[in-house]
Amino acid sequence: WAGKDAFWAFALVKGVLSIESTGTGYDATFVPMPKEIDNLQSSVLTAVMDFASPSVVLSAETGSDVVPITAWNAVVATHRTELAKAAVMCHIPELLLATVGHMGPAHSPG
Repeated sequence: WAGKDAFWAFALVKGVLSIESTGTGYDATFVPMPKEIDNLQSSVLTAVMDFASPSVVLSAETGSDVVPITAWNAVVATHRTELAKAAVMCHIPELLLATVGHMGPAHSPG
C-alpha cells in the first residue's frame, strides 16, 4: 500500500496514530471516526514496529539458497538505514514513543 516507499509508509502511520480517540467514534467538532479506531491504531502500531524485521525485509526475496548470508545482512542493514532516514524526515520517533507509552509495552519492538 505504500509502494515500498518508507517515507510514505511512515506518513500514513503518522496519520493514523495522530488521531485522538474519543472512545465513542464520534466527536461533533471533528470528522467522525470509526468506533474501531483504537483497534486500527493498535494494528498499525504493531505493524510499524515490525518494519525493520528481517522477515519483513526479506519476505519478497528469492534465491536464498545461493546468496551468502553477508549479502542478506547488507540488504537488511540498507533497509534499516532507509527506514531510519524516513522516520526522522517524517518526524515520527516522538509519536511512536508516545503511542507505545500510551498503549503499553506489548506494542514495543519484539
